[in-house]
Amino acid sequence: MVFENSDPDSASPELTPVPRGGEIPEEPIEAESIRTGVGKGRVAYVPSVKPGSVKPPASKMSSRYWKLPVNWKELIAAVRWAAAERLSVEVMAPTTVAMELMVQKPTGNLLLHLLNYDEKQTPVVTDIEVNLQIPEGKAVQQIQMLTPDGNEQSLLEHTFEGGRAKFVAPRLRVYNLLIIQLKEIS
Repeated sequence: MVFENSDPDSASPELTPVPRGGEIPEEPIEAESIRTGVGKGRVAYVPSVKPGSVKPPASKMSSRYWKLPVNWKELIAAVRWAAAERLSVEVMAPTTVAMELMVQKPTGNLLLHLLNYDEKQTPVVTDIEVNLQIPEGKAVQQIQMLTPDGNEQSLLEHTFEGGRAKFVAPRLRVYNLLIIQLKEIS
């Protein structure tokens, strides 16, 4: 923010903030959430992500500031609506469990990473339900769970219906890697 003298003739000038291009206004612009169809798709607009905690500018970034946004439920609802409830993966776990789904290019396997960010308060998360969209023309050959948190390695049972695989990761301490091996169906 740049400050300018509001009264150049004054003996004790009062400085007034003058916003410059690219600076964030002090108060966010209020707007409504919007959901609309566009062509064959859907668009959801949420005007802001409302921080769950504010990090002071001079403070180092640390996990004490990693909080869910205040409007996290609104964000999830907007994504679900825009996807017409057809998400590529759904993981039923506490909000402190993060996931990432990737495709392993050389093999075509799906890799689902699960990470428990609250291992101190919740040392073990159990019975994590996963509902996963399988690419067209493919089926699940097997699902393997690997973890560095002990010697746990197991094959997981699954069901396959309507192009989706459903299975349960029995336990997560800190990190699990689920390898979903696919096969062609004829």
